[in-house]
Amino acid sequence: MQLREPTNDLTGVAEAYLMSGSGYNTALARLRDIAQLTGRTTEAGTVIHQLEVQLKTYRVAMVHA
Repeated sequence: MQLREPTNDLTGVAEAYLMSGSGYNTALARLRDIAQLTGRTTEAGTVIHQLEVQLKTYRVAMVHA
């Protein structure tokens, strides 16, 4: 087994924890909490905004399909 250097990167971990069957709003609240704890609130805000734009695009596409 190869060990990795410790990092502050939550890639691969955060996705599972954030969604864990809790729903959309709770997942976003958890993301904001983690961002606050890790000092990455700006990045979290950007990601949340991008997700909301994508969801709006999909909703519009489904209505016009």
